Amino acid sequence: MKKRKPFLYRKQEQMVAPLLRNLVTGLTYGLAKHNPLFLHSSIDINPQVNFYWRRGERIIPKGHRKGRLEPTRFQIDDHPNCQIRITQQLPQLEASYSAEVPEITLAPNVMPLFRRQYDNNIFTGAKLPDPACYGHTQFHMVPDRYHRDRMARQQQSDQVEVFLRANGLASLFAWTGAQAMYQGFWNHEDVSRPFVSQAVITDGQFFSFFCYQLNTVALSVQTDANNPRKNLLWGTESLRLYDSVQDGEVVGLNDGVIKLLVQFLMNQP
Repeated sequence: MKKRKPFLYRKQEQMVAPLLRNLVTGLTYGLAKHNPLFLHSSIDINPQVNFYWRRGERIIPKGHRKGRLEPTRFQIDDHPNCQIRITQQLPQLEASYSAEVPEITLAPNVMPLFRRQYDNNIFTGAKLPDPACYGHTQFHMVPDRYHRDRMARQQQSDQVEVFLRANGLASLFAWTGAQAMYQGFWNHEDVSRPFVSQAVITDGQFFSFFCYQLNTVALSVQTDANNPRKNLLWGTESLRLYDSVQDGEVVGLNDGVIKLLVQFLMNQP
């Protein structure tokens, strides 16, 4: 039966999201005999991930507390398509002291993403007693409003990769940060070991791969003065999985993307 045309801005949700979930569950099941972590893993479908932190200070501009100094609060509310949680941590990727990380002086609170704080909370997608308390890989779907075809029509093709990097950075920082908080680490009790997680972002045809290593959660003014640790992100440019689909046949399949996806899922301590 032919499906009717999807609602506005819901094509990705209705067409790509089910395919991505089936791909993840199928690969996880098929690779379980090669990666023993998956034998005791959990897959969350449409989970909610939240992370709250304080960074810097500001003077309250108005209200009954006008003129007082308070910490700047940030909140990320993320909704991956699905995610894999495991019982052991992924291995460290690189020592934080040897990496060169560019410093960005722009305050992130100028973005609506961080301003909309209706409820400050921290959540990994699972409750505290769950033994699968470490993140392995998140899978994100590119929403219709940021699809590369729509961006091209608006002459914003140069912003496609910018969005993907921002998505990978914010999502993995929130996920690894929440995992660290679940283990009892916070501003005044910094992490004793790195937290590593991965992310795959796709629109169904193009795939982007990211790895994140959380080395510190000591981000407040009181604890960040002489903190040498840096949180690190690695990522790829968009990789085309296939060229087109003609008469039900996939044309120009890129085996390298599939191999990289399998390599991501095979990552283990």
